Amino acid sequence: MRLIFIILLVAASAFAAERTVLFEDHTNAQCGPCWTMEPQINAFVDAHLAAGDLAVLRTHAWWPGNDPIYNANPTEQKSRIEFYNISGVPSLKMDGILPASGTNLEARFDIRAATACYLNIEVSKSGTDEDGTIYIALTAEQQLTTQIIKLQAILVEDEVPGTGYWSGSVFEQAFRDNIVSTNGEVIDFGETYPSTIYFEYPYSTSGFVEENMSLVVFVQNASNKEVYNADYQSVSDIPTNTGIESSSTAELTISATPSPSSGTFYVAHSGSENTRCSLSLFDLSGRLLEKAAVSGTQTQFSVSNPGIYLIVMNSEDGRTASRRIVITR
Repeated sequence: MRLIFIILLVAASAFAAERTVLFEDHTNAQCGPCWTMEPQINAFVDAHLAAGDLAVLRTHAWWPGNDPIYNANPTEQKSRIEFYNISGVPSLKMDGILPASGTNLEARFDIRAATACYLNIEVSKSGTDEDGTIYIALTAEQQLTTQIIKLQAILVEDEVPGTGYWSGSVFEQAFRDNIVSTNGEVIDFGETYPSTIYFEYPYSTSGFVEENMSLVVFVQNASNKEVYNADYQSVSDIPTNTGIESSSTAELTISATPSPSSGTFYVAHSGSENTRCSLSLFDLSGRLLEKAAVSGTQTQFSVSNPGIYLIVMNSEDGRTASRRIVITR
């Protein structure tokens, strides 16, 4: 629940972000109409999860009957249902604002998928599939709203043995734990855009089947309920974060200018005079983009895509230093 830092970028946005639609299914194990609608919902969900353009959250209600998923986390699920003032299940929503049914899922999805998106979400982790820290980077290309918006990050589980109408079947994308807080965290991008904000939260899948766990991340308007964008990944598939904090050790230092940069920047370094050193450039997910041997007092790099990158300098004698660089357009 800790905001790491805020970077306000002064360059103008050149493109809209890619939208992932949030689909929410409010359900209950003892709800006959919910079970009747399950085949249509599953077919829709499976197709779009495979396409990578959908995030799925199935919140269980405390009525019309006993439900083990709800009982496992009643406080957070009740808060989610009361947020929408839901009084009956099934209740289906696309991006919080479009009600849906088993017969119009694709049409409702298409409306939201075609809506321009100006929020990019990047998720990475440190730790294991069982526990660690989730890092979330949110970049707003322009002002999303003047109303309060909140960040949510919720763990869901697939293939949970069913009860009630689901007896002999399984619950999919079942609500397990909101790793942010019951009501989410208020976020503020400031007044200059594009703007990037970073958050980190501890997580644990202990007590659940690790390989069946996924994380749903989304940003939502607290008043009109609109979801501005979402992200959905299996916990095991969330990329490992190599670290976004700057550091130096034993007089091995680096700096990057200009920052923000429009693409080309220079890394100045010192402390490498008596040993061989290398510079590595990583994206936020930890993917190595470029590696160069250190020569002279500075090294040039060029990056095409806007975002936050990490420069790491390693010496042959085991010293290391790192520095962030912001790329804008």
